[in-house]
Amino acid sequence: RPHICRSMSWKYRVNQVTTVLLVLLFGLAGLAKLFPHMIKDPENDLIREFRKFATIPPFNQIGLDADLFRILVGCLELGCVAILIIGNPRMKTMATYVLAIIMIGAIYTHYMINDPVQKMAASFIASILILLRLFSTGNFKVKIN
Repeated sequence: RPHICRSMSWKYRVNQVTTVLLVLLFGLAGLAKLFPHMIKDPENDLIREFRKFATIPPFNQIGLDADLFRILVGCLELGCVAILIIGNPRMKTMATYVLAIIMIGAIYTHYMINDPVQKMAASFIASILILLRLFSTGNFKVKIN
């Protein structure tokens, strides 16, 4: 085995763990959006949720169909998952940024329909995983002076 310095080893492990967690989280979320009838939890009715999301700006201004919106987000999430599994490092980073944009949109939509913080918890957790993955690849840096 080649020698890996401790910081590379730490970043590598964080990258691998966050990638696996993002694949699982967004894989399940994407499938749930494409096949919402498979979910038997009345508190988690994705069809109803996306109908609420379609009533807020800018979605209501462009007349976005709620079902199309749900399907597009689900397909985008699953596309990013596929890239995280088989893509090269640059593509994986781009997929992670796309997932970050999706999470910004998710937090925005939940906030705009006055959802409680508990409903936003998954979006916040996913956002933290996304940031950890980006930090671990060195593609997102914060300077503190």
